[in-house]
Amino acid sequence: MLGWANKLGGVLLFALLYLVIFSIVLFYGSKTQLLSKDLTSTSVSYKYIIPWGPKAMDLLGELVPLFKSLFHDLEAFFEKVAAGKKGK
Repeated sequence: MLGWANKLGGVLLFALLYLVIFSIVLFYGSKTQLLSKDLTSTSVSYKYIIPWGPKAMDLLGELVPLFKSLFHDLEAFFEKVAAGKKGK
């Protein structure tokens, strides 16, 4: 009886999961300057997708304390990489 509801819930769950993963990739891509400012400013969906990544990382860091320091270390590393790219 609830087969359609189960499938719809699965689709929504996986869409949300992919959205969060894509947002995290975009977040680190912008931190390393792989995505230009022009590209992000002209994008229609970037401003809606980008806030999901940091929020998901903060939530995961609260649930699993090991990940909290991991995400901050990764962010610091990618900021150093971006600073190195700007110096060239």
